[in-house]
Amino acid sequence: MATFSGSQGLPLQLEISHLNEVLVLLRKCGFTDKRWFELGLALGLSKNTLDTIEINYPRDTSRCLLECLSKWLEKADDVNSKGGATYESLSTAIRDMNENAVAENIEKEKCPEVLAVHIFNKHLPLLSKSLSDPVNVARLLYGEHVITQLKLHSVEDDSLSLSNKRQVLLAAVKDAIQADHVALQKFSIVLCHLTRNVKLGESILTDYGIYFPSNEETSIVNIQEVLLSTESSDTVSPTPKTVEVVIPRSKSEEFTTLRLSYAKMSYNVRKAIKNANIDLEDLKDFIISMDNKLEKKLEECQNISSTLSVIDKECSLIDIGLFRAVVENFEIVAADKLIKEYHDFSKEYFQSSPIACYLKEKLEASATCPALQCETVTYVFDWKPGETKLDDIKNILSKTSGKLVKIKYADTGDSISITCTFSYHLTGVLITQLMDNLQFLKKNDLKKLTIGYWIMWEREGKEEKETEQLLEEKEPKTSLKEEYQKEKSSEKKDNVEEQKAEAEKQLLLKRDASVHTSDLHWSNL
Repeated sequence: MATFSGSQGLPLQLEISHLNEVLVLLRKCGFTDKRWFELGLALGLSKNTLDTIEINYPRDTSRCLLECLSKWLEKADDVNSKGGATYESLSTAIRDMNENAVAENIEKEKCPEVLAVHIFNKHLPLLSKSLSDPVNVARLLYGEHVITQLKLHSVEDDSLSLSNKRQVLLAAVKDAIQADHVALQKFSIVLCHLTRNVKLGESILTDYGIYFPSNEETSIVNIQEVLLSTESSDTVSPTPKTVEVVIPRSKSEEFTTLRLSYAKMSYNVRKAIKNANIDLEDLKDFIISMDNKLEKKLEECQNISSTLSVIDKECSLIDIGLFRAVVENFEIVAADKLIKEYHDFSKEYFQSSPIACYLKEKLEASATCPALQCETVTYVFDWKPGETKLDDIKNILSKTSGKLVKIKYADTGDSISITCTFSYHLTGVLITQLMDNLQFLKKNDLKKLTIGYWIMWEREGKEEKETEQLLEEKEPKTSLKEEYQKEKSSEKKDNVEEQKAEAEKQLLLKRDASVHTSDLHWSNL
């Protein structure tokens, strides 16, 4: 049942034909019949109307509730002054009676926007005082289609103080949530992507998850702890304990086994690193030297456990490089075998299994903050899933995107679609690199390339493909490195920076446009 109707998104006005639906909903959500009189008053019915119902049906609270709702649906007395007969006014009335749990259940099922606004209002006082960098928050929200360009420009107004920028932004966010409750989730994810707002974002995301749980199914599995060492050969080894971990539920038994293998490796490697008594700052410094974009995340880490959690979230089922680097650098012998065992097992699986075996399976190893749409890049290749291996994809992406992107999952229709994530602040760099390597991607049967909401390139049909193949036969092939060096040799450094800045601007302003290569003037980017 829709909650909103009409082009203006006005609350759906209920009628007497909805009586049974409303009655069933109230009982499903835990409302008690005996409080019917108070409910009637809160809904806008007069005391005289309710007294008449009570006289007509003495001691029959179930029938009294039915008659009370009938009068409400007929909009008797002052019902219209309370918002009319809508699910929103019903939940508001029940909240006024301090039946918050019942109201939340109604809102969750019939008017999620109302519930989302209540969650937002709960956090509003702290947001009004502590929200950092409202301009960048607004830009990301605009990139995610949460706020309009007009609202973005209002937040960017240099004449406003920081406090006023916050208020303008939060008002725009609240408007967006009232239109679509998912805007609250996007807002919290955006906050999680900005270091000084992470705690605010995580707090809102936690509350959002309570009332709007993810559809992703998980499984609780048992893994056995590996005994890493004993004090002496004469010491009797204790019995390994079994621990429970939560992993995403997979569609195949083979992929579940792979996830289980990763969970076992991750748990025991982290335990080995903790037992090695590494200095926290030394560990952080090394991780930053391996991947400097993690510096902001590591600033929040106060102990080894939280630092290892960052490492775990950066790794995936197909890339445990950061775990391996830490183990090798700090010479943690106890974890060497665990790393090698998982590496060999996963390598064999992905080399022997075509992509068709794990389509739509998330390749992240653990739960992470959902990626923003503006942080995703999708490659569509004209390949057959049953004949394509993961190495085929990794080779193409490493040559054209370097280490800028991480494979998230593979999907298929008539072709293979590879969705990857990247850091938003590297958008300009990624666009420049993809533009440099577009011809290489096309030669490898690229059909479509999308960054965020922007279609960067799309093949127009079979005729273009055949033309490209003819041109290929006439032109000598050069290596990707040679092409890149030749194109870059005549460019100046400041021009490159100009390209990156302009590319970011184009992505933001043209995110909904489908732009074909023939229409792009690279010299203007």
